[in-house]
Amino acid sequence: MEKGFQTPCSKNQIPTASETFRISLIIPPQKNSYFLSIIFLSDILHHTKTMSSVTITYLEMRDSSQLCPKTTHDPRFRVVEIMEKNGELNRSLYILVGEAWAWRDKLAWSAEQWKAYAESVHLKTFVAYVGEEIAGYFELMKHEDSVEIAYFGLAPDFIGQGLGGALLTQAIEAAWQLEPSRVWVHTCTLDHPAALRNYLSRGMTIYDTQQQ
Repeated sequence: MEKGFQTPCSKNQIPTASETFRISLIIPPQKNSYFLSIIFLSDILHHTKTMSSVTITYLEMRDSSQLCPKTTHDPRFRVVEIMEKNGELNRSLYILVGEAWAWRDKLAWSAEQWKAYAESVHLKTFVAYVGEEIAGYFELMKHEDSVEIAYFGLAPDFIGQGLGGALLTQAIEAAWQLEPSRVWVHTCTLDHPAALRNYLSRGMTIYDTQQQ
């Protein structure tokens, strides 16, 4: 089934205790006792509340007229389709955008795997710029009769600047240009807290939720 297609939330593992903190035993020089020092790793503090479960939400749009577009008043904002497919670019974008949200399923991929992925005839990659800086990206994966927004997000320096709605609008518009019967995506509780609200605000509707 399509909703089982491997994407950031469905394939990421919930952080384990060993990933969330390390425990070191410290022996004070003048005391014959041990103290536990729990040192939390800052790069995954955001996910500690989700160690027990992750909620995955699937959303879809079945007609382009359902889109509630949003624009940005920043004239420097633009979205460009990458016509010369490049696995290293897709890898760099994946890390740039996904590192903060525990995108891990492709971190161990080889250069050959990234090349094959990026060059797939079913994949389209789009990069958002503000001026000459990369502000985010999205990937569209064409299935038999639908288009999935496979990856979507903003670069850390551009979160909170009102660009998410504009970028998602362009992602949905680009997806409908491929003439699918529906456009779909899924998000989860490891993603940015505003992600689900953005999808709903653009006119997508929830058709399934799962616990992982």
